[in-house]
Amino acid sequence: MLERLLQEKLKKEEIRASDLADYRRIHIAADEFVFLTKPGEDSESVAHYMLDDEFEFEGKRYHGFGTMTTLADLKHFAALEEINVTLQPKIDYSTIPASVAKKVTIMRINQSKLTSIDFVSDFPQLGELDIDGNDVSDLGPLAGKSSLISLRFRWNQVEDLSPLSDQKKLRTIQANSNKVSDLSPLAELPKLEEIGFYDNKIVDVSPLQGMSTLTNIELSNNRISDVSPLKDFTSIEELRLVGNPIKNIELLSRVPNVEY
Repeated sequence: MLERLLQEKLKKEEIRASDLADYRRIHIAADEFVFLTKPGEDSESVAHYMLDDEFEFEGKRYHGFGTMTTLADLKHFAALEEINVTLQPKIDYSTIPASVAKKVTIMRINQSKLTSIDFVSDFPQLGELDIDGNDVSDLGPLAGKSSLISLRFRWNQVEDLSPLSDQKKLRTIQANSNKVSDLSPLAELPKLEEIGFYDNKIVDVSPLQGMSTLTNIELSNNRISDVSPLKDFTSIEELRLVGNPIKNIELLSRVPNVEY
């Protein structure tokens, strides 16, 4: 299937390794498209409908899952740094050649019924991981993944953040619509700037107290009643607390940019 999509994209029946050598980014969207990007080029804009098996490209919606099972053919992409996959639930990510995996810094797998991220151990330079719209519950494989800077796992089934406690380079965590209740592992992250935990099960925000690096906090639609640990965020750029049963919002009178 990947070969067919490449033939359509490049308008060639026979594709040589030299045809693919300069591409830094690939995006496989179901069995409909493969998008390729070289340095200096703009990437195509695809709109994801995370809770459905749909995406939109150039004003048209495409529906249904793809059928790929392997990414072994990525061996021909000598300069590949970014892999994007949409609506491909059958891919075995261990089939990505080691020669490619060792160079990849960005990986996005969306709307693909992903249940395991064991494959991340094969990507030593992975700085950005986006697994929005899947069925992942265990972040355990991320433990010790010291290269990670940005992590997105919105619309999954995650409860436990403890595997992130040693991610000292992490700056962004986007985790809307999961099952997280305990934020204490975040207190160990010295560079964390932005967190998104809309629609989780958070009651206690005391682990965030003293985390002066935070500039954007999204905690809407949780179970927070006591916001006193947030009263010293006087330089925050955005603090969202909509949809919580807050009992002492007056304590945030000196905190700018609060929405509740």
